[in-house]
Amino acid sequence: MLKIAFDPTYILKLPPNHRFPMSKYELIPQQLMYEGIVEKINFFSPNKIKKKRLGAAHDVEYIQKLENLSLSKSERLSKSDNSKFASNIKIGLFSISSN
Repeated sequence: MLKIAFDPTYILKLPPNHRFPMSKYELIPQQLMYEGIVEKINFFSPNKIKKKRLGAAHDVEYIQKLENLSLSKSERLSKSDNSKFASNIKIGLFSISSN
């Protein structure tokens, strides 16, 4: 069965007429279900990632900065290094559990 990670916390509330129209992304699950491509059961909210798994992709310093919300602007916006990209830390896409 196709599993699709989706959670309302992924939806960023941006100002009206923002150049990045977030509303279209929150409509994607609804459209997929409307067209009969998937059902509600295909969607799931991911659990918090374990530090051990996060450490397989990122260095310790980066993880600590992420936890402390202390990434520099260049680390948040880096396009050349995806391991350091986090467009909006506060929404918790990389929520970290202690294990």
